Amino acid sequence: MRRAIWTKSSAVALCYPWSSADPLLESAAGAFDGRLVAVVLTGAGSDGAAGVRSVKAHGGVVIAQDRETSEHWSMPEAAVKSGAVDYVLPLDAIGPALDAIVHDRPVVDGGDCLFGSFGEGPTERQHRGRGCSRNP
Repeated sequence: MRRAIWTKSSAVALCYPWSSADPLLESAAGAFDGRLVAVVLTGAGSDGAAGVRSVKAHGGVVIAQDRETSEHWSMPEAAVKSGAVDYVLPLDAIGPALDAIVHDRPVVDGGDCLFGSFGEGPTERQHRGRGCSRNP
């Protein structure tokens, strides 16, 4: 197995006051090319939105916490609005979703297969390949 290491080489203010999720996700997306699951949890601001686009562009999977279980939904909302989110899930469903993804099983909630909520494309094909045939 090839090991990958990523680093941030400068402390440049990218957003307000300091972006940390975007450079982390952008760097990880390049280092792990398609073998990355990004999760955007409750938080203020839009940090992470550019990073999840990079994760998705490299073939990774993106999960955002839903509005109902978020204390501050602006970070997950910005990720969702980026168009790169595959799943919008309540906090207690994120752990089981991660387990399903890394073990190459369909992500389910109450017996229903969950698709990305924002259109068809690679996400739908990916899940059909995992044995899930329900249309989004």
